[in-house]
Amino acid sequence: MNKNLLFLVFLFFTIDVNAEQARVSPGGYNIPEGRLDVNDFYYFSEIVNSDDYGGSLIRINIIVNLDMDDYDSYRDITDLLYDFESWPDYVNFYDGGDTVYFEGDDSLCPTGSCLSSEVIQGKNVYVHHALYNIPAPWPLKRQRVKEKTVYEETETAVSGMAVSIIFYPHPDFTETEGFVYKKGWISIKQNNEDNLYTIFLTVDVKTEFGLYGLELSKMQKPLTETFLAIFKGMYGIED
Repeated sequence: MNKNLLFLVFLFFTIDVNAEQARVSPGGYNIPEGRLDVNDFYYFSEIVNSDDYGGSLIRINIIVNLDMDDYDSYRDITDLLYDFESWPDYVNFYDGGDTVYFEGDDSLCPTGSCLSSEVIQGKNVYVHHALYNIPAPWPLKRQRVKEKTVYEETETAVSGMAVSIIFYPHPDFTETEGFVYKKGWISIKQNNEDNLYTIFLTVDVKTEFGLYGLELSKMQKPLTETFLAIFKGMYGIED
């Protein structure tokens, strides 16, 4: 079993326990009491030491339940994820683009967010070309992000998981801005008994904020807000 698959198995069981037991995240976010209802988000961020990165970074975890009746299959959910050209619409739905906004760049993508398909190391993958702005702690206020992210579907050994996806920086892209490191996993669990799809997202991230002497803990809230804006908008969930 490869390293990524082992991590997915460990991650699933870790988050599954936290979702039932933890009610206040390390970052201070309030978590709804009891089990998650449809369209409920559970999220928390923490500072962890990563052997892969070789130092401390921020880990953001998000869990959301979706009604199975709203989707023909789990592929409808992944199609929303892979519809990168609609990511600007997702964040606009969430809060009008106040948290995250995309900007066009003809050299990368005219709309600021678009899709391509490639074969990397013999695997068919999706590649997200993106240029956008995210919130940053004072005195920066905003941080520009430029990236090409690979999305690769992997085998899953976790019972009930319909699909697992790993995402990571494109190995040949050298113009990255904003993120020093970003790697994550998305898994979708199909729960026929409760008629729910449960999405598990974990992303490990380190930004350039640290280059300005800012403490890592000050980046937790703006980075968590960034991923909430994208994924809440993606699945049409309003606060």
